[in-house]
Formats: sequence, structure tokens, C-alpha cells
Amino acid sequence: MRRLLLGLALMACSAVVGLCAQPGDVERTHDGLRCAADEQLVPDCGPWLGASVRPLPGESTTDAVRRFERLSGQRLDIVHVYMRGDDPFPTAEQVALTSDPRRRRILFVSWKPDIGHTWAEVATGAADARIDRAARRLRTRLDEPFFLGVHHEPEDEVRPDPGSGFTARDYAAMYRHVVERLRLRGVDDSVTVMNYMGFRGWAQQPWYADLYPGDDVVDWLAFDLYATHGLGGQQGDFADMVDPNGVSGQWPGNYDWAAREHPDKPLMLAEWGVGEHPQSPGWKAGFFDSVVDALPDLDRLDALVYFSDHDAPKAGDTRPDTSATSTEAFRSMVAAVVDGQPTADLPGYTEVGARAIRRAAASLK
Repeated sequence: MRRLLLGLALMACSAVVGLCAQPGDVERTHDGLRCAADEQLVPDCGPWLGASVRPLPGESTTDAVRRFERLSGQRLDIVHVYMRGDDPFPTAEQVALTSDPRRRRILFVSWKPDIGHTWAEVATGAADARIDRAARRLRTRLDEPFFLGVHHEPEDEVRPDPGSGFTARDYAAMYRHVVERLRLRGVDDSVTVMNYMGFRGWAQQPWYADLYPGDDVVDWLAFDLYATHGLGGQQGDFADMVDPNGVSGQWPGNYDWAAREHPDKPLMLAEWGVGEHPQSPGWKAGFFDSVVDALPDLDRLDALVYFSDHDAPKAGDTRPDTSATSTEAFRSMVAAVVDGQPTADLPGYTEVGARAIRRAAASLK
């Protein structure tokens, strides 16, 4: 519905002035990005495409990102990196990857600031010096908005016993404290992401709702979902992975749950990965083929960030190019998602509006 309304507004303004001025009072920009985005980095042209790419032996992160871009046939909109404790982010390499105006990518940092502390301790100030050092680096090194996740996938670390320091409410308090402390120290370009694991078993726990830190400190919701032999299972297609049917009415699925509980929050897959099927050589390619067919019914997904690893824990080899057929299917999927836009082209507002209008029209069929 958001894209339908936006598309109709863009069409109207285009008809009047020949340009696609943005609706309402929300300022939008496309400075070096694939398309226009608002101050919370919500895109106008369909979902961002991103990746976390594990370097091969001898590769730098930059090498790995460029290898992935050659594979996919498009530049990445988002580069996802993981930091722990006192890791000095953003690094010079991360800044260089995301600051080139000809190929600007959005940095997505998933940071675990609690290394060496309980969540409750961080919430009461135990890691404030660490947070302040991170704030200084972010203020001085990054000039553009970036995504920030605070301790992604907390579900399997929850200890519900009172006093453990790791209850769901301890997590929510830690997340809030970190975000508020960074803001207090002048980090005003962070777009915050509440990143759930997305496993149904955790979502049915009585403490699950207590993990949420609050609308004022969360900008996006995210899930990490897999379709591999060792993680997530290999039944169904992309739509089944994103929003599987609930069991006995207890869990509506990640996508439907997010729409019901947090209807105003944009949604992303902060990680998603697909493995080869041991008994079906063409299954992985078919899964990639199913993405484009599923997206019109999953139009709240504003970012798809792939997790590419040659040996991911539990998930195994999630690289898209594990076979010739999967490589071709992945490239076709990427091209379809970005409407075949060449890497070198940056759309003007009129082009952004045209794509939004096409999507709006398609949703009415």
C-alpha cells in the first residue's frame, strides 16, 4: 500500500510538472544511490539489494564485495559488516566502500557492544566508554546515513531467570541505552535496525515481545532467514521462507507478525541465504527464480541483504554461484528486482516515479 500511494503521488506530480517531486514534506535524495530514499533510508524503487560477503583466503572485504558485484551484475546498495566490542568501526575500508559518490553503498553495521558485559550491565552504563569511542569515530569518519543493528539475533541468548542479566527486558534496555547514548554523543545519521533471528520456536516464547526496545529507538525491523540443508530447511520457496504458515494459529509468520505488531516500520532481510539441495541439483536455482514472483505479495520488504559465505556455521555454503544454474538464476533475479537498470546509471526522480507507478499498477492486477 505504501508503494501504491507513493506511485500514484509520483504519477500526479509528473503529469503536472514533468518532474517527480516527492509527496508530502519528506525530503528525499539519491546522491550516488540507485534510487531516492527518505531520511530513514526507505527506498522509492523497490527493495535495496545488499550483501554480507565473507572474503576468500587472500581477499580483502573490498575484493569480496567487488567479486559479489561481478557475480550479481549490479552494484550493491548495502554492505553489511559485523563488529564486536572494541572493534574500531567504521574502518577506512568500510568508509571507502560506502563513500564513493559514483558507486555509493550504504553501510550496515551489526555491532555487539556488550562483549565482556551482561545486557543489564550495558543498560546501566558499564560500556559507556566503549560507546563514546564508537560515537567519536562515527561522527568524524562517516558523512552519510548508515544502518546500525545492536546485537543482532538475541533470541538464543536470552536467559529468562530474573537477575541473569540476559532477560529479554535486559536486552531491550541495553539496545535503548546504546542508541540513546550514541544520539547524545552526536551520532544523528544512524538508522537503527531491530534484527531478530526469525526462528518460529523463539517467537512463541512468552518473553518474545519484551525484546522490542520501543518505536522511538527502532527505525527498521529485520529477520535472518535461511533455506539450507542445515539451517531453515529446504521446503517451499522464497515466500515460504519469509512468511511460513503458522502452527496451530500460534505464530502468523515473520512477515505477517511484523505487519500486525509494527505496521509503520520498514522491513528487511538483514541476512538470507540459500544452499544447494543434496537430492535436487536444480533446487537452488528454482528458489532464486521464486523471489521475483513472491515480491509483489511481500511489498513491505524494503531491503534484501544476502549472506554469502563458503562455510557459514550450520548453513554451509550459501554463495549464489555454487552451480552454473544457480549463478544464472541469481543474476536474473537481481536484474529483475532492479528492473534491469545498468550499474552506471543513476535514476532521476522521473525514472523512480515510473518504476513506482509500474509496481502500483501491477499490485492492482
